[in-house]
Amino acid sequence: MILSTANIDYNRNHVILIQTNYAYSGIEQIIKRGAKYLSLKPEIMEAYWAWHQKSMEGKVFADNRYAKGWYRNDRGINWTLWPNGLVQYWLETRKLDISHYTLKY
Repeated sequence: MILSTANIDYNRNHVILIQTNYAYSGIEQIIKRGAKYLSLKPEIMEAYWAWHQKSMEGKVFADNRYAKGWYRNDRGINWTLWPNGLVQYWLETRKLDISHYTLKY
């Protein structure tokens, strides 16, 4: 595949669509269950964070060794980029897993 701004826009638009669908499925769960909001369980965030950091190892934007980037926080940690491809992102976020959340009523 030849990279172009059209490909980048195509991927960006798909990520936005995937994120919107994921958020919508969360809103559906809130309404369906009569909750006020939902909150990600801390152990789910911790497991995701460990997986994310491990998956970022060796990637270009993981740290400043290969490329300087603006994706890192003040501690130098890249927390904004998905470490795998777009298809994997879609597979992981097709639908919100309500067991990962605590519902607040």
